[in-house]
Amino acid sequence: MIPSQTSSQQKASKTLTIPTRKKHLPIVSKRYEYRGHVQNPAFSDGVKFLEVGEAFESCLINNKSDKNLVVEGHGIRVKTAPKWITRFREQSIDFQTGELINQGIYETNEFKQSNHRKIKKLDEFCAIYQPQYARKKVTMWFLTFTRANHACRTWKDMTELVMLHYKRLGIPAKGHIWTAEVSENLHWHYHLCIATNRVNMKGKQIPEELKFEYLWGQRCEVDFVKKNIRHYMAKYFAKCQYRVMGSRSYGTSKKFL
Repeated sequence: MIPSQTSSQQKASKTLTIPTRKKHLPIVSKRYEYRGHVQNPAFSDGVKFLEVGEAFESCLINNKSDKNLVVEGHGIRVKTAPKWITRFREQSIDFQTGELINQGIYETNEFKQSNHRKIKKLDEFCAIYQPQYARKKVTMWFLTFTRANHACRTWKDMTELVMLHYKRLGIPAKGHIWTAEVSENLHWHYHLCIATNRVNMKGKQIPEELKFEYLWGQRCEVDFVKKNIRHYMAKYFAKCQYRVMGSRSYGTSKKFL
């Protein structure tokens, strides 16, 4: 049964607009009409649990973080299937005849929508820094923080500390973007990309202060983005299909400089 539309949902539906005659008028276009959303029957069985390390649990308590992240006696909830399925009626518009042709029902879900938003943010980030990278004006640092459910800091605190350390070393961040990933074997980790002014590290070792294992309490990896930023990073932003419930899956700095 398809639920009835609320007034706000009706406004969200795309309405049919017949354009005026133009030289390059498309022959066929598409429109989508909201038809409601239903709960995914596979959602409940797809909820898995991550064990929680003592350091992580202590961190949540000390920082008064969201206690809904952890279910007592079970751990951290991970959804491996989307909870909601949203449906649209898909139609083609033949602008030559004015005919509407029904193409059936198109379905999407919050995983697809989240990945779309993440890629959009990544595109904004790359539009700013790829040209600067090509002109050798910036260095792109790529960091991975493993075993987030055993870390001794929240991710919010960790990103603030990372930015502070870069600033103290005289290479303040011009902008950053991050994504959370939960692998199929339930390994929760974070990828963080930071753009700074150009740093010549040829023949030099990455400073120990930028390896962050002593702050995170788990293994960290530091590397440099090579060649095209988007090609390097898109796989980390689009491939993840699992989500930690109650935790954000991506974020960026407030400003790109």
